Amino acid sequence: MRDPDGAVERSETEAAARTLGLELVSSEARGPADLEPALATAARGRIGGLVVTLDRLTMSNSKAIADLAVKHQLPAVYPRRQFIDRLGGAGLMSYGPSSLDIARRVAAYIDRILKGSSPASLPVEEPHEFELVINVTTATALGLTIPESIRLRASVVVE
Repeated sequence: MRDPDGAVERSETEAAARTLGLELVSSEARGPADLEPALATAARGRIGGLVVTLDRLTMSNSKAIADLAVKHQLPAVYPRRQFIDRLGGAGLMSYGPSSLDIARRVAAYIDRILKGSSPASLPVEEPHEFELVINVTTATALGLTIPESIRLRASVVVE
């Protein structure tokens, strides 16, 4: 599935990989049926980890993706917390904007609009709060130890 918004995220991920001196291997799934083969291929390729980008396919299949990553022993980082805690998802780690913060800010925008502000006059804002969520149970299943320094930085640690 080609998501136009994914192009920007993909470009930023590639730039970050170059900065860190990492080789980025890209794999695209166009639909739910492509997820299992894509992750199985990645596992056979002995990649060091998986970075899941955010698009309609990954959001609607978050639990399946997280479960498949664990099944194929792929450490993965996700863009949203739901990959870890939605319906018992087994995601290892997520880092992204706080959903609670975004919901509060949306409510404030709605309030301003209902009180007469023109939507066009409201500023576009970037997220202010980010959260790091770590699933220690998944880390253990993958044979990983999360350093204490990382655990202390986490917003949420799932045991």
